[in-house]
Amino acid sequence: VFIGALTTFLIVTLLIVALRRNLTVEKLLLDFLFPCLPALVLGIRQVMDQIESAKRIDRLHVHSVTLWNKAKSISDNDLLQESRELQNEIFDHRRQSPLVVDKIFWLLKRSSETLACKTSKDFILEALDSQHVYP
Repeated sequence: VFIGALTTFLIVTLLIVALRRNLTVEKLLLDFLFPCLPALVLGIRQVMDQIESAKRIDRLHVHSVTLWNKAKSISDNDLLQESRELQNEIFDHRRQSPLVVDKIFWLLKRSSETLACKTSKDFILEALDSQHVYP
């Protein structure tokens, strides 16, 4: 959806520029479209990589919650094996994920850390409550 909207916006913008400057199709392609193509391709590739990364992180979340729920009822060896698989998936996700621009990282860092700490605290409290241990 986002890529389609962006592409439509760029095409309409190019057409408006071409009409205002009375450019021919050849001139439009050679002077505006072709020089912009590398940036457009790079932008589309970045958006697609970010979408794939978001899908992977959603799958990791589901896997971790599933493992957390199973942890109470499976053997220690099975838990160790499945935890190792989860760690491998996390490593692969980090290896494959595109880099985040520093400004965006620092802008979102505090809210992400707060959410991670809250989630961890909730999991710990849930585990203690299930064993009837209260902090």
